[in-house]
Amino acid sequence: IIAAQIVFWGLFYAPWGPKPSFDRIDRIAFTNTQLAELSIPTPSAADTATYHKVNLPYVDCCDPSYLSLKLSFNVDTPPADGLGLVAFQQVDNFIYRINGSIIHQRGSMEMGRQTFHGQRPYVLHVPQGLLKAGTNELSIITVREGHPYSDIIEPLMGPYRQVQELTALRLWQTVDYRMLGGMLTLTLGLFGMIMIFRSQEK
Repeated sequence: IIAAQIVFWGLFYAPWGPKPSFDRIDRIAFTNTQLAELSIPTPSAADTATYHKVNLPYVDCCDPSYLSLKLSFNVDTPPADGLGLVAFQQVDNFIYRINGSIIHQRGSMEMGRQTFHGQRPYVLHVPQGLLKAGTNELSIITVREGHPYSDIIEPLMGPYRQVQELTALRLWQTVDYRMLGGMLTLTLGLFGMIMIFRSQEK
C-alpha cells in the first residue's frame, strides 16, 4: 500500500523533469467584469439580465444559484490558430460563450438534475471565425447546488498552441490520472476482498 501511494503521488506531482509554466503563456487580459443572477440557466436569460461589476476572484454564498459572468477582452487581429481557453470554475456545471456563440456545453444545467461537468477543467479552442478585431465578450453561465457557494475565477486565455501545450501535463494529472488512480484503487480493493474471503473459506 505504501509503495502504491509513493508511486501515485510521485507521478501526480512529477517532481522530476521540466515544469510547465503558465507564465510563459501570452495571456489575454480581461476587463469590465460583470455578474448577474439568473432565474434560468439559458443564454437568452443571460442576455437580458441586469449585471453589476465585480472583481475576480468572486465568491457567491450561500444559496444554490444560477449565475452569468461577462468579461471583455481585446484582440488586435484574430489569430489564424484561434485562442485557447481554460474553462474551469468551482461550480456544478457551466456554459461558455464567445460573442454569443456557445463553445462549451455538456450535460444538464437544470438545478436538481444538473450534471457535474463543471468539476473538471477543459481546454477549449476559440476559432478565428468567432473572434473580431477590437472588443470581444466571454460569457459564462453557471449552476451551483451541490455546494453552498460558487467560486468564480478569471479564465486563462491565450494563443491556442501555447495554452494547449503548457496545460496538457497538468490537466492529465488532475483529470485522467486521477480517474486512472481511482479505477486502480477500486480494482485493488476488490482483489483484496476476494483474497480475504478466499482465506476465510480455508
